Amino acid sequence: MFDHNHFSALVEQHKDELLQLCSDLIKIPSVNPPGEMEAITSFICGYLDKRGISYEVLRPTPTTPNIVATLGRKGGRRLILNGHADVVPPGNLEKWDFDPFCGDIRDGTIFGRGASDMKCGLAGLLFAMGLLADGKVPLDGELVLTVVPDEEVSGSWGTKWLVESGTIRGDACLIAEPSGYFNCEIGQKGCCWLKLSATGTPAHGSLAPFVGDNAIEKLLRVLSGITQLRSIPARYDEQIARVMEDSKNNARRRLSAKGAAHVINHCTVNIGKISGGTKINMVPDYAEAEVDIRVPLGISTLTVEEEICRIIREAGVSGVEYSFGWRSEPNNTPRTAEIVEILAKNVQEIWNEPLTRTYQWASSDARFFRYEGIPTLQYGPSTAAGIHSYNETAEVLDVVNITKVYICTMLDYLNGTGEPVIAVGFNDFIIIFSIVMSVGGEPGEVSEVAGVVFDGDSFEGGGVVDIGGNDDSALGVELSGVGSGVEDTSGGVDVSSAVEVVFFFVIELVREGVRDILTGVIDVGALHLVKNIFDGGPSGVGNSFEKPVAEVEVEGAAFL
Repeated sequence: MFDHNHFSALVEQHKDELLQLCSDLIKIPSVNPPGEMEAITSFICGYLDKRGISYEVLRPTPTTPNIVATLGRKGGRRLILNGHADVVPPGNLEKWDFDPFCGDIRDGTIFGRGASDMKCGLAGLLFAMGLLADGKVPLDGELVLTVVPDEEVSGSWGTKWLVESGTIRGDACLIAEPSGYFNCEIGQKGCCWLKLSATGTPAHGSLAPFVGDNAIEKLLRVLSGITQLRSIPARYDEQIARVMEDSKNNARRRLSAKGAAHVINHCTVNIGKISGGTKINMVPDYAEAEVDIRVPLGISTLTVEEEICRIIREAGVSGVEYSFGWRSEPNNTPRTAEIVEILAKNVQEIWNEPLTRTYQWASSDARFFRYEGIPTLQYGPSTAAGIHSYNETAEVLDVVNITKVYICTMLDYLNGTGEPVIAVGFNDFIIIFSIVMSVGGEPGEVSEVAGVVFDGDSFEGGGVVDIGGNDDSALGVELSGVGSGVEDTSGGVDVSSAVEVVFFFVIELVREGVRDILTGVIDVGALHLVKNIFDGGPSGVGNSFEKPVAEVEVEGAAFL
């Protein structure tokens, strides 16, 4: 496991750069519709170029550029990072207290359209990847960042296309959608965008209702029953029920309307558009309505459709038909999924608060990953009041700390949470490097630096490495044999470490250069033993090191 304090400190040290990135993204008006994505795509590509992160731009249509950036080792686990670069239109500019694309930062607040939804979250993902790339931090797996162009208009040529075409695959996914620092969203409601159409017979308005067949009246009969969808009972297991309760509490905190908590566990119905008729004195022969229905976990869209058919049938009218536009199923990730647990641990560590796991009352691109069986969560800075409204903002503290959560979660997921890190101080590192400079000879040569004697034959198997002062009794540790364990004849210290790992590690230091090692993390289990020796040896003869740690970090080494 990596030293979280080290990487959190890096984010804090470079937070001005992070905030500038947030501001720069907000200043680019990537409004959708109409979908003005070229400027922001170019900017993000330039940022990736500067950090040395490889990427490609994929265009399923000429106006929908998707950025897919990768960092790390292929062949291991893959963590997908996802964010959308488009924002909703600002609307009436006179209702804003500031320029919606100003990107100003003052008094601990970031101002502008997209600050919460979701350019500051996207900036956090980009910045975390940039720090890892700058530091040449070895990743035991691969980060796959997808920056998509059309989440605000249903995502057909963004995440949906990337997933359904097989362009991206992963073992888990972190989306930087606004959730609030204490909360992550692990599920969401489904959606049915319903269109009702009614046909009738035209006539002169003065003859109604005796002559003609009014399409609007028939439509209204059906619409009066559509609200019954709100009472469809949901059925779910204990785990989902637990998250439902947390989700209702979250809704109460974020929404001021009485009874708003029920948006989580009930269908919501919004009659959004009605049109019909030609002229006031004509019996209308056509009318239509569009209804937004959100479907909670425990209810399928098929159940909703069956209820719609029943409502039309019981309305007792003819000539009314229905169809669906956007249709999606409710979806969720188990609350105990590994990626969720890792994020929760890091939120607790950085915020000193427990993470709440909730369901989203709206919908997002997360559904496309979950449909493919990829555990997916949403976590990002949020000031709910301005999202899709006026005067959108985000808090500086949220952005900085959430970015710390991002980078630690990336490292933990790819490299494992394992045993605690043993942080090797810089002075210890200098000792190790001094040894390297002296052990550069051929096998069979003996080198001695600071009381440490390396017999080169040991690295070929069967030799001896003496670590101590003038004799074996100084620390009482004699390392014999490569990879076969270590035995101290004076005290019985048994160390299950391969000494040759240390040797090849120090050779790698010389080969790759000091800077590359200093700016990264050293993955050498045998340094567990070395650290103990340099600190004065194990705490008493007879101790056993059965499982050395997997990672050793050089404190204060990165970004010197």
